[in-house]
Amino acid sequence: MQSGTNPSFDAMQALRVIVKLEDTPDADSAYLRRLVVADAKLHIEAATAENASEESQADA
Repeated sequence: MQSGTNPSFDAMQALRVIVKLEDTPDADSAYLRRLVVADAKLHIEAATAENASEESQADA
């Protein structure tokens, strides 16, 4: 695992939650789904930025 990524974030678990919330069309589920999606995007962006940084350091 990369050093700066959040070890408690589980992308597959996030996807399972999103899919489960998709099956429940009430307003609370829609709100929770948006929160989980936003959180997952932040983790993906951070991991992508960290990976790009590590690659540029390796090239230097």
